[in-house]
Amino acid sequence: MVVCADGCEADRDRFRRVGAQDEGGVRGGGPFLWDAWSRDPENSRAGGNGESGREAGGAAGWFFSEVLSRHSGQTILVVGHNGTNRLYMAYKLGMPLRNYRRLAQENSAITLFELDGSGEFTLKCLNA
Repeated sequence: MVVCADGCEADRDRFRRVGAQDEGGVRGGGPFLWDAWSRDPENSRAGGNGESGREAGGAAGWFFSEVLSRHSGQTILVVGHNGTNRLYMAYKLGMPLRNYRRLAQENSAITLFELDGSGEFTLKCLNA
């Protein structure tokens, strides 16, 4: 087993600290921030100061490129958070990132995809 300390984690800024919904129904430090993220996660900054969906997906892409270069031809297990995973899969499947939530990835489920040497993505199984 190899642990990669340089993996990626999306910076969600206030969404992480406040949570999806506070007692007053104001999401992530303000309804405008949540609404902007919900409408356009590709370009909006999560929580106002966090990463955009494009940046989070790009960081995941960099991570998988690094893993591929280090472990070419091997089977690899990566454990991650569903938000980053879904943004990456949406990008690789050619989906608009505003639709990333349509990829439902359950907690503790196994999602299997294949990346070839050129980074071509094939989704094999979602939520096994």
